[in-house]
This record gives sequence, C-alpha cells and structure tokens, in this order.
Amino acid sequence: MLDANSIREQYEYRQLVLRLRRILAESLAPRTTVLVVSRGDDELLQVTARTVWHFPRAENGAYAGHYPSDSGAAIRELEHWRSKGADYLVFPATAFWWLEFYETFRIHLEQYYTRAVLESKTCLVFDIRKRKIEGHETVTQVTIESRRNGEDALSSEPRSEPGRLPRLASFSGHLLLDGHGREIRTSHARRDKHPYFGNWPYNVGDQFVSLAIAKHLRFEEFYSIDPGAPKMDFEAINRECDVFVIRGSNFIYPGFFAKYFTPGLLRKIKIPIVYIGAGIQFKLGERPSLLPADYESLRYIHGSCVSCSVRGPIAAELLSQGGISNVRVTGCPTIIWSGRPEIKVQQPSWDNVGWTMTEMHSPLKERQFDFMEVVRCQSGLFTVFAQGGEVVLQEHILCRNGHITEGRIDEALSPTLRKSIRVVKSPSQLASSVAYHYSDAAPGLRESLLKRSFFSNSVADYLNSLGKLSFVCGTRLHGNIMALCQGVPTLFVLHDERLVEMTQLMRVPSVSICSEKARIDIAQYDWQPFESAYREIYATFVRFFEENGLAHNLKQEPVTTAGCQEVAGSLETIGI
Repeated sequence: MLDANSIREQYEYRQLVLRLRRILAESLAPRTTVLVVSRGDDELLQVTARTVWHFPRAENGAYAGHYPSDSGAAIRELEHWRSKGADYLVFPATAFWWLEFYETFRIHLEQYYTRAVLESKTCLVFDIRKRKIEGHETVTQVTIESRRNGEDALSSEPRSEPGRLPRLASFSGHLLLDGHGREIRTSHARRDKHPYFGNWPYNVGDQFVSLAIAKHLRFEEFYSIDPGAPKMDFEAINRECDVFVIRGSNFIYPGFFAKYFTPGLLRKIKIPIVYIGAGIQFKLGERPSLLPADYESLRYIHGSCVSCSVRGPIAAELLSQGGISNVRVTGCPTIIWSGRPEIKVQQPSWDNVGWTMTEMHSPLKERQFDFMEVVRCQSGLFTVFAQGGEVVLQEHILCRNGHITEGRIDEALSPTLRKSIRVVKSPSQLASSVAYHYSDAAPGLRESLLKRSFFSNSVADYLNSLGKLSFVCGTRLHGNIMALCQGVPTLFVLHDERLVEMTQLMRVPSVSICSEKARIDIAQYDWQPFESAYREIYATFVRFFEENGLAHNLKQEPVTTAGCQEVAGSLETIGI
C-alpha cells in the first residue's frame, strides 16, 4: 500500500508528463525527431506529430537501460543519434541533475546548440539541428561563475567587461609572451642558458611557435600555472582569466594526453581550454592512433571550448575517430608570422641556399646526406642550419663563434654524494667530434658542416639569416617555415607524418626522403598553390580566434604583396 508521500510524488510526476507533452507539442517544429532523457518511461514519448526516442537509446529503439558512464559517453551518444536524424534533446525536470553530473556534456550543449525551451518546473530543450560552430554564429561563453559555483548553471552571459581584452592563462611549460617565461626581454648574457627551454641545445622551433602565438594574440594579462599547483592557484586562474591557452606542439600521439593532460588535471580548470596548432608525431608511413585515455582528455578539452586548432588533416581525422568534431585545421601559427593576409614567394635560384637539418638515425641519416650533397653541389653559397638535437654540431658552432663550450664529468662518491669535474672542450676537439659524427657524409659536405653551419638561441637570428637566402630546403619543419613565411622559396623534404600533413595543408612543394634518387630541380616546383593556401589558412585563423573570443592582431584587409622584409625586426615589439 502506497503512503501519502508516494501518492503525491506519482501525482506530481503525472502532471509533469502532461505539461511536458503540451510544451513539446506547442514549441517544437512538427514532423521532427525528439530525444528525451526518459529513464525508460514510454509515457514521455507520447507527443503528437513528432517522433520521440529514448535517450540513451539502444539500436533497436528501446531504452538503453543505463546512464552514460561519463560526459564523453553522453556526447558520443548524442552525436550518434543526431547523425541519425534527431532534431531536439529534452531534459525533463526530473533529469536536470544531468546538467551538474555530466558537466562537460552540459558545456558541449551550451556552446554548440541553441536552447529552444526552458521551463524551470518542467523541461529544458536544446535544438540540435544545426551546430553554432558550423554556421559560424556567435557563441557565447558559459560564465566562469556559474561553472565554479553552480549558480544559474544555464546562464550564458559573457564574462568579460565591455572593451576589456581577454586575460589568458597557460601551463608554465607552454608559456606565450616571448617564449622566455615571466621575463620579457632576452639579454645577451642569458643566451647560453635559456630560462624556458633550459640549457642548450634546445629546439628553437618551439620558441618560434610561442612567439607567433604571442604576436598574433592581444590580451590584457597573462597568467602561468604549474600543473602541480595547489587548488587555490587554480581557483585564482578560474576567477581572473577568460581562456586557458595551450601552445600547440607535436603532442597528438599515443600516451601524451594520458600522461601530461589527465582529466584530473584538466577538471581543475573551469574556463574554456583552447590549444592552438597541435600536430601529430608519427614516423613516415606509420598508422596514426591514440589511446582511449588520450581521447578522454581531448574530449574534455574540446567540450570546454568552441574549437581547438590542429596543424593538418591527419590530426583532424584522428580526432574525429574519437567523436571530436569541433576542430579547425589551421596549420601552425608560425605560417602567418607576418600577420598579413597574403604572401608572395620570390623566384628561386641556386645563388645562396640553405639546408635546415634534422638529427637522424640510419637509414634516414644517409638519405638526408645524399640530398644535402645534391643541393650543395648545385649551390653558389651553401649553409647548413642546425636547430634542434644536433648536439655535436651545435657545440662546435658555438665554440667556433667564440663561446666557451663546457661539459662535465660526474663521479658518484656515494649514493647521496656526487663530484663533478668541469671540462672545457677545445675547438680542435669539437671539430674532430663533428668530423667523426658525420663521417658518412661526403667530404665536401663535412667541410660545410665544419665551416658554413649556423646555430643560434635567437629566433630573430634565424629569421634574419634565412630571409636573405635565394632558396631553402631541408627536413626541419620550423626552419623551413622561418624561410617560407618571409617569401623565400622552400622545399620540404618529408621524413615523418607531421611534415606530410603540413605540406598537404600548405600545398607547398615537397619530396620524400625515401625517394629512389636524391634529385632536386628547382625549375619544376611551383609556389603559387601555397600562396592560395596561405590566404585560406590566414582566414581560418581569424575565424578560429574570433569564435573562441580571442582578440587578435591579424589584419583583415587584402594586400597585394607580402612585405615580409620587416619580419625579423617585428620581434622587437615583443621584447627580443
């Protein structure tokens, strides 16, 4: 026998069902398909002139019999049935708890779909027929206060005060500014010890990406936080900042997000998380894949923002396999370093040629040497640009340019005591090391490595040197882009899948390092397709920044020439 409370609850629920049917019949377009968070109650499906389905739903049309395991599962369930023709998603008042429990799912709905009906005592309805991002409509950010405090959880008023630039945040290892952490200027005294990348050698390409993002974005303040920071520091980020930016790198590979950007870490951030220009990292011919744990973190990130940007179509396809579709294929922000909507590539010649070099292992090492020798033999002047892991060559170049090159020998005196002996390497020792390390190279190429090679800790130095060349080719992604963004004709020698996807997007001339014969004929290459692709990439970056509420410095009026002679000098505006 039912008690009075049970009878009252049944009556109130019955009234809810009747109100829901009436509201849906009056408010939703006829002959549409409606998903209802029903908990298996068929009474909720009885709506005139509409097809109504359970949510979650089994393939046979019945109620799935369980709740989603997490927000990612709820998003996948929604997008699956949306692709099958669902037009609306309905939360009866009895299911409002979903909006708190599945927080990322709620954010996904609020940022990508329109709220069609809200009756606080009956239901909430989302119109899922068209995504806001697909229509390039203005998407209003969920307020930080509502996400943090749970007050008016469905509020969508913008947080920023009118006229104020965004306040940005990032992890300490992905700083923007000038790529040097909290210090803005780089003095000559600091050149040998980089406060962001540590002691040389380090990859100048990562610094170039940081500088490009900082150059393109406009912001009022910038905060950095260590991933291991206490809760109160994350609360400060959530209270003070508008967007959490992650500098893109080649981190779309198995295990990266599972290890470094775990859901537990990401959930501490209650503002939109946006990564800019992320790329894949796979060997040439390797089949790209990610771990389930990677997808869990990625879905959280993408559920918090309007969109993130990737470097090429392979990365976008890989994300789509995990049910992630709010992706902009922008390429790397370094491509549009000049900040101009158009670019013009000069005619190539063999007068003054550079090779951007990557440290490789056999057999790719020998193939790179073959290509380098072919280019050297055709060049008037030939310079090798070291940029990343070429430790032996970098030490030699710095010593040749007058820097003292030190090393150390460590001796363990006990488990807790170590003695270090300072060792200063002489120029002759380092020259011998280079000759030995590159003994597989042709004699003329070894001579170039010893006498006409370049390395610096400064992006400005690279831009200045590469911008003066008549033709550049090589295996270094950002070394090549440093030349190409200034209108220098550049040929990409492909040795991994990240270069493949970038050259596909940029439509820039390329050749595989695994080609049967190392041969380069600059007369057969055309950079006009790249000039067209550049305009598209530039326009996509503008849309990407604006839909995420990121103020930017990109010009939107067309120009007729690249005007890239000022590129290196523009570094002065951000403190180098």
